[in-house]
This record gives sequence, C-alpha cells and structure tokens, in this order.
Amino acid sequence: MRATRTSLHRERLVAIIVAAATLSAGVRLIDLSMQQHAVHARELAQSVVLRLGRALDSQLLALTDRARRYALRAATSGTEAGGATLAAPHAEPGTFRLIADAPAQPADPAQQEWIDGIARELRAGEPGGITPGPALLGPMRLGTQWIVVARAPLTVPMSGGGLRQPGWAIAYED
Repeated sequence: MRATRTSLHRERLVAIIVAAATLSAGVRLIDLSMQQHAVHARELAQSVVLRLGRALDSQLLALTDRARRYALRAATSGTEAGGATLAAPHAEPGTFRLIADAPAQPADPAQQEWIDGIARELRAGEPGGITPGPALLGPMRLGTQWIVVARAPLTVPMSGGGLRQPGWAIAYED
C-alpha cells in the first residue's frame, strides 16, 4: 500500500508540476501578446496623430493664405484721397477687414454677430488697439462656437511713397 501511495504522490506531483509549467507558459504568452498589442496600438495612435496634425496644419495654412489673399486684394483695389482710406474689395465668406475707426463689415450679413465678437476680441488685445504683426489667433469662443482667426496687415501706398498700414485683413473659420 505504501508503494501505491508513493506512486500516487508522484503522479500528483508530476500533474502539479505540469499544470504549473502550463500556467506559467500561458501567462508568459498572454503577456507577450499584450505587449505586441500595445506596440501595435501605439503605432496606430501615432499614425493617426500625425495624419490629423498634417490635416490641421493644412487647414491653418489655408486660413492664413486666405487672410493674405484678402489683404493683397484690398491693397490692389485702390485707395481714396491719396492713401487716406483703404477701399473695400469684395470679401469672400469668412473674411473681413478691420480698420481702426471703421465698423467691420462681413461678406455675409448673417455673420455680423461673429464679426463684431472677433473685432472686440482683437481690439481688446492692447489698450491702444490691436497688437502688431500678422498672427494666427485662437481658438476663441463666440457663443457656442469656437473660432480660429488669421490676420494679415493691410498696406496702402502713400502719396509721397512708402506704405501705411491702416488695418488688418481677417480670415476666420469655425
């Protein structure tokens, strides 16, 4: 009987060792699989972030280009009284000009509330008016919308030569 117990003990011991080895190997395989999935997910996330970053860069570049084109059209549309006032070119949707003492007028009158809000935000930048230099500004919140604004300087030739900057060409995007 003692031989039977010893062989039964050995069989149980072998079964326990095999079960422990199998469990250990399974845990290791699961760990390796999770690491592989984590690497794959990280690579996928990086590619998505790069793709979205490129798309955002192109949208912001298009917005700044739209402000520059509007400023160029405004500069070439002519002046009144030898450079005293900038003539208003036809504005495309999402653009307007901002001149120190003149009200901003959008291409689409339905956008007047947004234009007034953008103008207030830009004029609040400094006590004396708008801070200098072309810029990409935002996001700024107007009501329930978030707006990104690009501005480019409006320049007009002076009668005696040189250029004067009476205001800004503004392009905005929701």
